Amino acid sequence: MPKAPARTPELPPAGGERPRRRPVSSRAPAAALVAVLLALLVAALAAAPGARAQEAPTVAVAAPDPAVQPPAAEPPPGQPSSTEPVGEPGVEPLGEPVAETAEPWPQGVEWVVSVGAFGVLDGVREGQGTVEVRLGPWTRLPLFEGLPVEPAFGLTGTTEGSAYLYSSLRFDLFQTLEWLSGRVHERGGRPSAPRHWQIVPFTGVGLYEEGDDGKALGGLVEFRSGVEVSVRVTERSRLALSFYHLSNAGIYDANPGSESLVLLWSRR
Repeated sequence: MPKAPARTPELPPAGGERPRRRPVSSRAPAAALVAVLLALLVAALAAAPGARAQEAPTVAVAAPDPAVQPPAAEPPPGQPSSTEPVGEPGVEPLGEPVAETAEPWPQGVEWVVSVGAFGVLDGVREGQGTVEVRLGPWTRLPLFEGLPVEPAFGLTGTTEGSAYLYSSLRFDLFQTLEWLSGRVHERGGRPSAPRHWQIVPFTGVGLYEEGDDGKALGGLVEFRSGVEVSVRVTERSRLALSFYHLSNAGIYDANPGSESLVLLWSRR
């Protein structure tokens, strides 16, 4: 009986390193389709007419002319004259009350740039930079009437060649607590303006490419969730620090995940 030919062992390439093999999952096309549908849904909500938060109308009140004084009416017998000071002797009357000024309500598109570290819990393997656009708060979304929800889209690149294209939804923590307590509905669906300090949780989904030397995260579709703390620097700009987690939520066989810590500057 003839013997089977001996199997020749596979030799590594001339460089001495085997090519990396990406994990293959049958769920990758379906997950990519879900990501595209979510991105289209966010874009449709952002483009819905009348979804933007409406700014309260400002009523201009003309100041009285100090040069024109109405004629003083004669007081009834026994009543003090209107020109005489009212109150206790020796006590000066208080000045006019000062009207409380509300914080400016954000309007228009907000542009964001950020730099930071990618993989901070893995020993800071890579640096990263991001460009993001935020479409402004929307308060008339279905099931969330009166809750400011801010859609955002961005692109992140790392020093090792990785890229991440994403969309996300942002929620101001103080405004969300106010909405849950019912105070927004008591004001007719009008949320309070953003505070000087803001805490903003966010969540989103996007497409990740590890590049030549970037960190492998298990697959194409990656979910993004984190929190941002910001302070208003000027009327139209803010400075923030953000920490977020990036992973595929177990839809692929491998799910190593990654964390990022970034410094952001934004302007409307």
